[in-house]
Order: sequence, then C-alpha cells, then structure tokens
Amino acid sequence: MINPIVEMSFLEDNFSSHINLVAEEVSKQKLPDLNIPDRYNINRFVILPVNPNLIYSYWFTEDNLKEDINSKYNNFKVIIKLFAENEFVKDIEVSSLEGEIYFNFHGPFKKVKSVLGIYHNTDFEQLIESNQIVMPSDTIFVEEDQHWFDKKKNTVVVKKSDIDYIDEFNSIIREKSGVFLNYSSILNR
Repeated sequence: MINPIVEMSFLEDNFSSHINLVAEEVSKQKLPDLNIPDRYNINRFVILPVNPNLIYSYWFTEDNLKEDINSKYNNFKVIIKLFAENEFVKDIEVSSLEGEIYFNFHGPFKKVKSVLGIYHNTDFEQLIESNQIVMPSDTIFVEEDQHWFDKKKNTVVVKKSDIDYIDEFNSIIREKSGVFLNYSSILNR
C-alpha cells in the first residue's frame, strides 16, 4: 500500500520529489536491515593521491593467502614498493597484510603504482599490485582573463586576474611551510 501523501504527490505532476513528510512519519518508516561485513575476504590494494606530495593507500588480503604465507615463512616483512613512471622509487615497510597508510612522494603529473609483497631473507615475493594513478599538479594555473557569466544581464563579463596576489600567496606558502612546493603562476609576462 502506498502512503497517501506519496499518492497525492504523484497526482500533482508524476514526481515524488514534492513529498513533505512529518517527523513522525519518517521515524515510523521501516528501513531494510542491511549488514555491512567487517571485511570482504578479497585481495585488494588501492592507492589514491591526496595532494602532489601525499598518497593514501589501503589494502586487504584473503584469509587463505594469509594462512599460506604464515605457514611458508616464520619471519617476513610486509613491504610496499612504490613505482613512478615504471621506475622503482622506494620501499615502505608496513605492519601487516591488512591496513592503510599515508606516505610522502612528490611527483606531479607522474604515473604511480605500487605493489604489496613480502621480504623473506633477501627474496621479495609480490602479492598484490595496486591501481595506477596520476599525481596531481603542484602549480596554480591562472589565466590572465577570467570569463564570468552574469545571469541577471545574460552576458559574459571578462575580469583580469590578480597575478600579484597569487604570487604573494605562493611566496607566503613557501615561507610558512619551509618546503618548496612549487606553487607559481604559469604566465608569460
């Protein structure tokens, strides 16, 4: 049976987006019981760019892979190997076969991927390969002219960019951070 308010809203214009429910009606609605599992028991390794200097990564492995590794090896290290443009960059030691980590890597516009694996003695065994990402830009791009649409006048207004303000902002960022982040306006003056 359809709620009478919903039924009335369909008569208006065949859309249910005009429903105005009262708090009591909302609280009385029965929602489906959805159970989200604690883990999915699959092999997955994901990297995501946070900014031009930082990558977030999370991973999880199947139970049978964990059991296999634990039965084969008594002593091993879990390692993330980072690659940029298919060249090895660095190893990052992590604590387990499931987890998440933020790590630093500055590589604007570079294609980056990682592999999760284990070191046993001096041998590296790759377990899971991550997705490939492209690191974001580390520059602020400013065009000399900005085109704004004025809805009231139905016209396009051209404004000049405040290049001096952007350059001043970039120098303040460099001084405060103590790290050269390469924020600069890309303009031919």
